[in-house]
Amino acid sequence: MKCIEDEIPFEVPEGWAWERLGNLTSIIQYGLNNSAQKSGTHRLLRITDIQNGKVNWESVPFTTIHESSQYVLVSGDIVFARTGATVGKSFLITDLPYPSVFASYLIRIQLIKDILPQYIYQFFNSKCYWNQITNKLVGVGQPNCNGTSLKELFIPLPPQKEQMRILSFTLSMMEHVTNIEQKQDGLRQCVSSVKSKILDLAICGKLIPQNPDDEPASVLLEHIREEKEKLIKAGKIKQDKNESIIFRGADSSYYEKFADGTIKNIDEEIPFEIPDNWAFCRLDTLFNVCSAKRIKKSDWRNTGIPFYRAREIVKLSEEGFVKNELFISEKYYNQIKDECNLPQDGDLMVSGVGTIGKIYVVTSNDVFYYKDASVLCFENRSGAITSDYARFMLESSFVQKQMRDNTKGTTVDTITISQAKQYLCILPPLNEQKRIVIQLKQIFNIIDILINNSNY
Repeated sequence: MKCIEDEIPFEVPEGWAWERLGNLTSIIQYGLNNSAQKSGTHRLLRITDIQNGKVNWESVPFTTIHESSQYVLVSGDIVFARTGATVGKSFLITDLPYPSVFASYLIRIQLIKDILPQYIYQFFNSKCYWNQITNKLVGVGQPNCNGTSLKELFIPLPPQKEQMRILSFTLSMMEHVTNIEQKQDGLRQCVSSVKSKILDLAICGKLIPQNPDDEPASVLLEHIREEKEKLIKAGKIKQDKNESIIFRGADSSYYEKFADGTIKNIDEEIPFEIPDNWAFCRLDTLFNVCSAKRIKKSDWRNTGIPFYRAREIVKLSEEGFVKNELFISEKYYNQIKDECNLPQDGDLMVSGVGTIGKIYVVTSNDVFYYKDASVLCFENRSGAITSDYARFMLESSFVQKQMRDNTKGTTVDTITISQAKQYLCILPPLNEQKRIVIQLKQIFNIIDILINNSNY
């Protein structure tokens, strides 16, 4: 026997008890290590099939088992994600329209008699649960939840009738919460749509008046070409065979002229008319696009030199802050740092795997030591485009559509360097870029203030 007073999360009412989950379950079991198939004897439930607390069973793939299996799911089972972005998330099996089994990255528990699965499932959504499970996660960078950790969880257990009363009240309250969340989701979608429309107006020259005295964008592009020619002659860079110039012909059609002299009509790529002193160009005309060596899990460390993957860039893009938890040793860093230039102030970091197209502009205050292959760096060193305008342009529906339409990867969306270089970009005069950024920031700030002060 030992005293565990310091481990008990809080005091429970008279008649209740604290119990470890392992003593309330008849089974804690890892899933089936089968591959997904287009047809088979059973549906194969995976982590990715559980979205927002629901499963679309029609889209769950099949697998084949040749005899009655210990992995067959039944109503009342609770499954847990034991790895990945949703580690610790649970799902209660209720309706089973098809005979189904569960995949290897899930853990299934079955409760003993007289314990309501619905009550325990509600507890698995509580702060008390998440405080416990977070402390028990193991692994660096990609935390894991195992069966041993689940067994040790403390569960506040009321009498069965009390479980039923709590469950009834909780479900009633959750209906109100769901109603509020749906309204919030609708509002967020509306705001996102409005911002997207405003961005579209900005990058096609319809947000602010034009100034005919601005130096045309074509002059900026000419300066870039002149500088590249000097570097080529000096032997510092090689001639890019895909380097091109986009121009408008006398017939009002758009053409692209390549380094070998080939000229191609690209009217089908041109989305809309732009002002006369603006220009279309390929992304690699404005940026040097690069990535870095992928960091193997075996090289991850708890301390040392921090590095950033696509998921960190997504958080930086959306929240402006991320607590870095991934590191490599200084020795390994010194071995690989010269394989790719490190990001500098004004460069744009782009998530290139999974949630693609999220943009973060590097500032002088950032400590970016290294990045891995899931992140693309658009090195902004030409002086022809401001970093803030570049971010807005890349976030516009016009460029985001190019990213989605040109991704490669059978299971995960991926942006390659060669694809990114060929994105069609829209370049206003430099002074107009600055005016567009000021206007967009003012408009978006007003929208955010209105949303934050709304009833939802």
